[in-house]
Amino acid sequence: MNIKDMTKADLLEQRAANLEERSKITNGGKGDTTLTAEQVSRLEEIRSSNALIEAELDRRAEEEAKALRNAQPSKPRKQATMTQVLRALAGMGDRTDEVEEVLQRGREQMSGVRGVSCDGVALPIDFRAAGTATVMATKEPGKSLVGEQTYLLEADTQDLVFAKAGANIITGLTDNLKIAEDDLPQAVWEDEVAPIKEAEMTGKTQTLAPKRLGIVVSVSKQMLVQDTVGINRWLSDLMVAKIYESLEQAFLSSTSVTKAPKSLFDASAYPGIKSIGASEAVSYAGLVKMQAILAGNNELKGRLGYIGTPILKTTLKTVPRDPKQSLGFVLNDGDGMVAGYPIYSTSLATAESGENVLFGNWANLMIGQWGALDLTVDPYTLADQGKVRMVINSYWDGAPIKQGAFAKASMTLDASTTSTTGK
Repeated sequence: MNIKDMTKADLLEQRAANLEERSKITNGGKGDTTLTAEQVSRLEEIRSSNALIEAELDRRAEEEAKALRNAQPSKPRKQATMTQVLRALAGMGDRTDEVEEVLQRGREQMSGVRGVSCDGVALPIDFRAAGTATVMATKEPGKSLVGEQTYLLEADTQDLVFAKAGANIITGLTDNLKIAEDDLPQAVWEDEVAPIKEAEMTGKTQTLAPKRLGIVVSVSKQMLVQDTVGINRWLSDLMVAKIYESLEQAFLSSTSVTKAPKSLFDASAYPGIKSIGASEAVSYAGLVKMQAILAGNNELKGRLGYIGTPILKTTLKTVPRDPKQSLGFVLNDGDGMVAGYPIYSTSLATAESGENVLFGNWANLMIGQWGALDLTVDPYTLADQGKVRMVINSYWDGAPIKQGAFAKASMTLDASTTSTTGK
């Protein structure tokens, strides 16, 4: 076969075969091997063959590099900005191809959601995928929102305390989602050809179903005629921030919010999430008790961390680990760790008395989002005020996969917990 007709794989294989044959003829280059005239001739053929192979490989590599250098970079696909979409829907701007593309993507994401009707237009949260469940990702810091944004809405889950802690947040769902401890991987040692004996199923499952979260926002028409990075970011944050705030409040309130996902502090909904007991003053010992609950359930593993209020987090910087000894404070600015684990804070972890705090493996918290955002733009109701009214419906639910992977407490703040001596 002509060397130019051989594939790269064939060339590499032939070169390797030549080298192996050369090694056998020369006994691997060891000793004073006496070669016959025939062997000397064969070695020269091998050398010549490999020289041609090397030259051909180099030629192809240069052609590939040249083609790469000459390749024209593809132009970034334009994407409508938030203000362009809202202006078009309010009758203040044209429904351009870019706007229609966004609306079509939203329709695709919403069309497959069973049991949910869309009264307005569907606005996609995740612009990367159409109608598929994907984990929401963090935006790239400093990335332009005009024509290049990854998300039409600035869906930055790092503003959601559960994402910081490591919860599983899934977007683009279309149907109810059943979760159960039985679905988690099981590992069993068996003989080489014996069937795997699975553990007995408990039959306990939880169903995540879309729960409607409605939001009303009004902005001035003068605001919508702007089309800057700052305005787009502000509008995105305005919509999304309230959604995240409502989610945090639902999961972290002392009692469950009506029609919302059940609170992790709701003992009737989640009896398996144990408390350290009656309310006590904030202390290192109390926080470690929460770890002990997980250890007793063989769940002290995974994406472990605390979630509490900002005032709890700041107070821990003044609470000594041991009031009788100089062992430092519960939370030090140096590592930001509490008893070996990170602590995350949100003002929505409120309580009527004391400070609510959770410790757990947050990978066991599943939060689902269905379809797109159902957006109705109303330019009439507040027209006399120069404003456009927007009604947003979104659909969420969530629950822990394993209740034993969480522990809860309500701790009080008093004078004894705010010693600054560390002794």
